[in-house]
Amino acid sequence: MNNFGGDWTKIKIEILVEYAKAYLAIMKDRKFFKLMYFDGFAGSGFIVKDKKVDVDITVGAARRIIEISDPRPFDSYYFVEKDLKNSALLEQNTKDAFPKKIIYTVCDDCNKKIIDLANFLRDPKNKNVRTLAYVDPCGMQVEWRSIESLRGLPLDMWILVPTGLGVNRLLKKNGQISDAWLEKLEIFWD
Repeated sequence: MNNFGGDWTKIKIEILVEYAKAYLAIMKDRKFFKLMYFDGFAGSGFIVKDKKVDVDITVGAARRIIEISDPRPFDSYYFVEKDLKNSALLEQNTKDAFPKKIIYTVCDDCNKKIIDLANFLRDPKNKNVRTLAYVDPCGMQVEWRSIESLRGLPLDMWILVPTGLGVNRLLKKNGQISDAWLEKLEIFWD
């Protein structure tokens, strides 16, 4: 299970779930569209915050989205998690827990899978697919070129940019930024 998160994580998941329900309400009478949910940093399905005395377990966004059935569920779910252990747990917590749903869990880099998603949505045989995408990295793992590949495609995308965790750590007050850090910043912003 993921060992991070807290009050902000819970609030963020609630906001995402409410948005997904509103999205599904808008699409409920448009049965000709196949709806896909894409999560680029899906985690394990649960978030554990261990306070040594109390253990707080939060149901993660992936599982919460799968549980939505009203006004209509998504037709398919695509979860990306790069960490092998979390990916295996995610499969148990989603695919195994909801065997009648169409759920894909892949252990891979989110940037690659975002570009794959773009190619999938560009394919004429998928012209009736609409996607709600959620990309919430812990750091600077997302490359702008992968996000840019989705331009003009039929999807709503939530991307949370953790500038406090990533970018601010790389920017030094004295202006001495290593070449490796400069390269990481260029990949992130370019």
